[in-house]
Amino acid sequence: MRRIGKKTVLAALAMFGVLTFAPLGVALAQTSTTGAVAPAKSPPPGFEKVAGAPDTEKIDASRLVVAAYIAIFVGVFGYVVYVARSQAAMAKEMESLASRIDKGAS
Repeated sequence: MRRIGKKTVLAALAMFGVLTFAPLGVALAQTSTTGAVAPAKSPPPGFEKVAGAPDTEKIDASRLVVAAYIAIFVGVFGYVVYVARSQAAMAKEMESLASRIDKGAS
């Protein structure tokens, strides 16, 4: 069984970091210089304003998108680590069984 080296782990972590934080730059580049969202020109037909509602949104959607991407990448990375550990444990058990079979056959 081949062991995973430190270089492979570091390369995987570097790739994970790039894939995790690359959307952050794209999302932050899309915000306006003032940081405010421009209001719509006119509401669609049938739209009625809610009494007491603010004129603009208070939450910047790009930050929510970045948070969603980060959550997805963390989840996928965690799943990959889980599968890799499970596979390593299974390979170790198979080697153990193969050695026990060889000892029993001798």
